[in-house]
This record gives sequence, C-alpha cells and structure tokens, in this order.
Amino acid sequence: MNLRCAILLTLASAARGYAAELQTEVVASGLNWPSGVAVMAADDGNAIQVVVAEAGSRSISVVDSSSGESRKLVQWQAAQQQITQPRGGQPTPICLVSLTPQLFAATDSAGRAVRVYSIGGDGKPLTEQEAEQSLPISIGANSVLGHPGLDERYCYVPVRGDEPSVQRSRHNLGVLSEFQPAPAINVTSPAMANGSKSGHLVILETGGWTATADSRLKFFDPTAESDALRLDLDLPLIDAVAFAYSPTTKQLYVLDLNLNDPANGGLYRIDSAGSGAVRAEKLLTLARPSALAFGANGELWITTLGETPESEGRLVKVTESL
Repeated sequence: MNLRCAILLTLASAARGYAAELQTEVVASGLNWPSGVAVMAADDGNAIQVVVAEAGSRSISVVDSSSGESRKLVQWQAAQQQITQPRGGQPTPICLVSLTPQLFAATDSAGRAVRVYSIGGDGKPLTEQEAEQSLPISIGANSVLGHPGLDERYCYVPVRGDEPSVQRSRHNLGVLSEFQPAPAINVTSPAMANGSKSGHLVILETGGWTATADSRLKFFDPTAESDALRLDLDLPLIDAVAFAYSPTTKQLYVLDLNLNDPANGGLYRIDSAGSGAVRAEKLLTLARPSALAFGANGELWITTLGETPESEGRLVKVTESL
C-alpha cells in the first residue's frame, strides 16, 4: 500500500449513511462572534464542560454540557485590531484547543500570544495577566491566528495573512514551550492545523473567500526538515474553516462557512472517492459555522455565526454520536 492510499484510508473508506440531516440541539444562543470551541473531558472520557470563545466581546465562557448554563471564565481588554476577511470589520478570532481535562489554550491575535487557562476559578473572570501561561507568537501586522491543534508532541497554531506559517510548541501535561516556526511547512491561507491518526500534520487551507471551491487539505511529515509535504488534496468546499477527526469512527469532518451563500454552508464528512480523490458528504446545513470540537464519545459541538454575528451566534450540539 502506498503512502497516498494509507492517508486516504484515514478518511472514510466505508461511508456511513444518514437518511436525513443530523439532528441538533441549540445549547447556547445570543453569542457575539463565537469563534472557538473546546470540549473539556473528565478523566473517564465523558464530556462535562464546553469552552466557547466570543471574539466580539473578547471573552471565553464555560458552558455546562447538560444544563446549558454558562459562566464567564476569561475577559480580555478591548482591542482595536480587526480583519477584513472573510468579512469587513470582523473582530480578530479567538480559537481554542483542549490541552488536558482542566487546561485549554486560546489564541489572541490582537495580543500576539497564545494563553493557557484552567477551567477552575472563583467565579471572577480572568484577565490576560492571570493566564497560567502567556506565550508570545510572532505574526505580521495584518495576520491572525487560526484554529490550533495537537499531536503527541506539539501544539500547532496556523498564521494567516502576512507571512503565513505554522507555529509549534512542545506540550507536556498542559505546559507549552516557546513557539517556533514549524520547519518545511509551506502554506498560503492556513485556517487550522492538527495531528492525524496517520501521524501526519494536517493543514486546512481556506482559499480566497470567493465562490470558488478552492479549499485544500495538506498532509505533512512533522519530523521532516525539508520536503515535508506528503499529500495535497482538493476539497470540493467553498470556504472550509475547521476540521476534526471523530475519536470513535476516526472519520474526518469539515465545516464550510460558505461566506457568500450561507444557506449552502454546513458540516461535511470527507470520504475517499478512489483514485486519490475525495468527496464531501453534506450532513448538516448551518448558518456560517465557525468552529467544532468532539467529545471523547463522538459527540460534536459546533459554533455558528448566523446572519448577524454580533447577536445571533450559537453553540450547537449534534445529538447523535459521529
């Protein structure tokens, strides 16, 4: 079996069918530009709390997965920096990744840092200075940090905009080292970086925010010092912004924001189509989805911006395991 086939088999080699769109439950609404989500699992693997970032208010809240009740955990100072893509005047996103059952990392593009927080606390929202760690990350004046991800050794953070790159930091029990550029990783518009079942670093490239299906999925050898690219796949999606592997089925799921036609955005499963190609199976229509995260038992949590991101953002849970 060649490497290309081996990687494609980490997608869905045997498609799982759905008779209709997946059923969902709105757990939280009225969010202000929700841009990141992380599931904090208990030691027994059960999802207990979900962390949600709101870029519009520069805050991070913890949502109880059963009751939907939330408490504000982090409140950063207001920032003047905004980005023009994918939408003019958009606040810089805050993206999240779970490091341990108690610790998560949050990207702060305006502050040019990655900050680590605990989901504990005495009820008072934490500031930038009260993070467990605040690690500077080098980005250009017109750049933003995308969705971070992990493999067994590193935490990866993509940089979009000026001088695009992927930064990485060694992680150990929730403690991060200094961020440095990942070697031999060439990208143009990275939206997310994460490890894969096959041991590769997977980079999702969004493309040009047009009506063209120009999103890409790239697989790199994270140990290579040069020529690290192992596979470059065309995705039949318009504005792919985030992806995740199911912890139970190992299948790959991708969100398509579809900026110019929100009615056709949503959640897709990426399947192998044979001959080195892939196809995207639409499972759910969503109004401008922005982030997703799995719990340990295959439950999927998604944030959506809606038509009016300042007030219509939502946290949605898919009610069946994927």
